[in-house]
Amino acid sequence: VLPAAVASVNIVAPEPIIAGGKHILVAQVKDSRGQPIADREVKWSFASPGIAIVTRDGTVTGMAAGTAKVTAEVEGKSWTVSVTVLPVPAASVTIEGPQEPLAVGAAAAVKAIVKDARGQALSGREVQWSSSAPKVAAVTTQGGVTAKGPGMAVITAAVEGKQAEFRLTVAAPAPVMEAKTAVVPPPVE
Repeated sequence: VLPAAVASVNIVAPEPIIAGGKHILVAQVKDSRGQPIADREVKWSFASPGIAIVTRDGTVTGMAAGTAKVTAEVEGKSWTVSVTVLPVPAASVTIEGPQEPLAVGAAAAVKAIVKDARGQALSGREVQWSSSAPKVAAVTTQGGVTAKGPGMAVITAAVEGKQAEFRLTVAAPAPVMEAKTAVVPPPVE
């Protein structure tokens, strides 16, 4: 009795995985009647090693955010699926900025530090900046701050649902002392 010939291979579509995470892919091998065939060697291959890699047992590891193609091949029949790798989610955000008060008209930069749950810095994340008092300190979409008027403003950075606040003080300009000239009469002799 000869073993049944492989008619089709199908990979159960995986859920998206997070970069650094793993998922075991399952190849379904069937004969011409649609009946499952067990104990056939599956050869796994992948097309985007920068995004995901797959081992001989079908374990796919996400390397970086993106989409990768993974193929299962059994006795000349193959099936390819797309594996979506999501970026590691942000767990926290903090802001670095000037510690001293800014003078009216001065410019400075604030920087959002985004970290994952393990405390590792994450780069390339979109930061949404805002100011609680734009007439005191205005902030650009890149984190550039301009001191507009005396007072205190709270600069907020939001990244993937996480927020941080930074209190920025703008100093009042020093009062201008008006110079007065006194005329002193010459001494009388």
